[in-house]
Amino acid sequence: MSDDLWSIVLVIGAVFWIFSCIMFIFRAFPQRDIFDSRLGIRWGAAIAVAFSIWIVGLLNA
Repeated sequence: MSDDLWSIVLVIGAVFWIFSCIMFIFRAFPQRDIFDSRLGIRWGAAIAVAFSIWIVGLLNA
């Protein structure tokens, strides 16, 4: 694969990672002092996947 393709993977991973973090904050904590563990696990897993994609893109770009 070319470096351009890995750069695209890198940017997509970074954007998805930031989006997942924001969604985790707003969805897992719907109200003050309330934590929805089901959504927290779901968005937390999305953060881990997006971070992994970003790191793979960094290593290969």
